[in-house]
Amino acid sequence: MKLPFDISRAVLEFADRASAGTLSGVRDLLTGSMQWTAGQMDQLAKIAPKELPPGWHAGLNDAIQQLRAIEGGTGEALTGALEATGTAFEQAQAAVHLADDVTRRTLFENLQLSSVVGESFAGVIPTSKIQPSFRLITNGDGVDVDIDAVATDYVHFQKTRPGNNAGVVLCVPGLFCDEGLWEDAGISALLRDAGMYPVYLRFNPGAHISANGQRLLELVDQLAAHPAFANERFDAISYSQGGLVLRSMLYYDGARDAAAKSSAPENIAGENIAGEETAIAATEHPERVEPGPIARRLGRLIGINTPDGGSYLEKLGYWLGVGMQVAPIISLKAVGFIGNQRSDAIKDLSHGIIRESDWLSPNHTERYGRDYYFGELDAIDAYQIYSVISETDGPWESWLGDGIVEKSSLTLLSDRVYRAKANPDNRVHCLFGKSHFQVVQAPETLAIVQKILSSS
Repeated sequence: MKLPFDISRAVLEFADRASAGTLSGVRDLLTGSMQWTAGQMDQLAKIAPKELPPGWHAGLNDAIQQLRAIEGGTGEALTGALEATGTAFEQAQAAVHLADDVTRRTLFENLQLSSVVGESFAGVIPTSKIQPSFRLITNGDGVDVDIDAVATDYVHFQKTRPGNNAGVVLCVPGLFCDEGLWEDAGISALLRDAGMYPVYLRFNPGAHISANGQRLLELVDQLAAHPAFANERFDAISYSQGGLVLRSMLYYDGARDAAAKSSAPENIAGENIAGEETAIAATEHPERVEPGPIARRLGRLIGINTPDGGSYLEKLGYWLGVGMQVAPIISLKAVGFIGNQRSDAIKDLSHGIIRESDWLSPNHTERYGRDYYFGELDAIDAYQIYSVISETDGPWESWLGDGIVEKSSLTLLSDRVYRAKANPDNRVHCLFGKSHFQVVQAPETLAIVQKILSSS
């Protein structure tokens, strides 16, 4: 879908070229014609008989001089007009570009809008153009960059800290978030002070968690294959939905590796860890995965308030939307329809779905009671931080959880996965009196992250 600005830009570019061509042609035609006329008159003056009436030669020479003066002025005037026209069109195009840039940032690169509505409204109206990418902060603003730019920045980071290079940390944000989350929370500063380089990643927060998991795998593949990171192991830290995206990446990493080992190339579309395409065929969704190449390079993983069992808000939102859509009142039907145009990511958050095959199922009720963990963290040195609003462990307090995610979801993998590892007492950390949006910036969280990352 073309924006009005795209059309305006094309019209201006065409008008610019057409106007320049017309003025240039007129200038060349007029000045050329005057040059030819003056030349012919000059030749006539040279061969004219001297017996012509007095003043004839003087008048002819005077006419030649005037014609040449007009020719020069016409050329200069039309050149000036040509330059002024070009400047005017450049200014107009710059104004359109500025308006286009503001519109794209305000609408099509709006994290909040993308998180809630997704990539399009009702699958018809595009609402987001955010693409998965590495990110760097330049002049206070986050910008999309390629792997070479990240590598250059990493090499510079190493040079500023000789003898204090402690590795690389993948920073995976959640809904409504980008790299600013880590900067504002003080986690980026903590990492840099410890000699660790934060790798910022961003994807479309409204896309399916499984789609973002595969895109994250592609980006980390590029990181792993780049010479600047050849000898590095990667730690990882995630927040909220980002923890599900990270789990999804590890799942697809293991699924891809299993498909390769089974000598079934038709199950793999594309590139390997050296930088080729990583998408797994939709039919290849094993129920359990072993560590893939990326998982084997991963060091410590810290998940902050990961909704492993989904969110009660999305569960409620789904059934409210369904109820309104089947209501006999047209206005309620309309509200229900609009309410159900939530982003794919939010819909996946109903039960913490990280695989494509699980959201492809059209029957929503089949999601209840199913297991959405596939062993992707079993071999990882993983740690959990989560918060709850109340210290009381009653049914209502447990349901409320951190205000966004119920406690049963936050702790779904606490015993089964995290405490099942070595040093179980150091694996799970609970913060009381902190909501879902307060936990990242809590001083206690920074202290726990620092302790985990400083351990060998």
